[in-house]
Amino acid sequence: MDAGTVVTSAGFVLAVCMMYSHLHMVQKQMASNEEFNAVVEEEEAIEDEESAHAVEHIVEQHRMPGNHSVRMSKAHHNSIALKVDIKGLVKRHMSLENRLADINENLSPEKAAKAYRIMHVGRLYNVAGAFLWQTKAQSIMLVGVAVKLAIYNPNSPADDPAAAEQRFAVGIPIAICFSIQLIHGIFIKNFHHYSRANVLLHKCHHLAVAGRICLLAASVTACLVPLTPVQLMPLEALLIVCQSGLVHLQEETFPISSKKAHPMAGMSDALLYLHKEAFAENVAKRGGLAKVLEEEVEEEEAMEGDDHHHHHKGKHHHAPHHEAHAPPPSSNGG
Repeated sequence: MDAGTVVTSAGFVLAVCMMYSHLHMVQKQMASNEEFNAVVEEEEAIEDEESAHAVEHIVEQHRMPGNHSVRMSKAHHNSIALKVDIKGLVKRHMSLENRLADINENLSPEKAAKAYRIMHVGRLYNVAGAFLWQTKAQSIMLVGVAVKLAIYNPNSPADDPAAAEQRFAVGIPIAICFSIQLIHGIFIKNFHHYSRANVLLHKCHHLAVAGRICLLAASVTACLVPLTPVQLMPLEALLIVCQSGLVHLQEETFPISSKKAHPMAGMSDALLYLHKEAFAENVAKRGGLAKVLEEEVEEEEAMEGDDHHHHHKGKHHHAPHHEAHAPPPSSNGG
């Protein structure tokens, strides 16, 4: 087989294996995002349902005539009542009041400190993840450059002054690429599952991890051997194929698990708590629930007024257009 064909085939195998490694990282990240979004949506749905039940109960207790009172000034109340259904206004006020009471009962310095701590840790996770993704992309690009150099001169002498540099240009980016996938899987996604007690329960998983580390070291060590590109590239491809097989064993065949929750499992609760805290602070700054409701109604009325104005303005602009195209009066009296 031609030397160029051998190097090209080895480069194609490297590309497929790196794609497989990248696919695992993407799948893990997407699964984590979907799980987090599902938890947030479920908690918001539960909160909305509880709030709706509480509001209906309160409205049932306030069905007596004249008892639909909202804490507003009388003049402002009368102006709003002309355009807004008072029952709907009462429901909104009761909903806000019930929500604020529930928030004030659950606010505490301990919960706030825990929520902020989770958010800070989550930020560190995001920064670390972004760094890993960027470094992995650069390593893949460098592997492509090294493969092109090997294809350009597959039989370059192993004792050439630039031969060692070219060999390390292949081995080190490959090792970095798969090391990042290993670090991402262990320290970002599953670090909470690793413990001394779990070693015996997941022996095959830990053996796969140990095998991967040995193969990564072998990928770099092979660059120390004086080999030509046509000799080095198939060797690196073979090591990476074995690496990909161990990735499948580690992630799919023998995945690690435990009863411990991920450090970011409380992120949805932290976000919900901070959202409630911000709502309570906003109500306090704006002068109470009545003021908040007044401003919301005023904003809605302004938006409705703008829509009404634009609607009539559109009709006004269309009228001359039709008149311009109207047929002129007949001069013969017909």
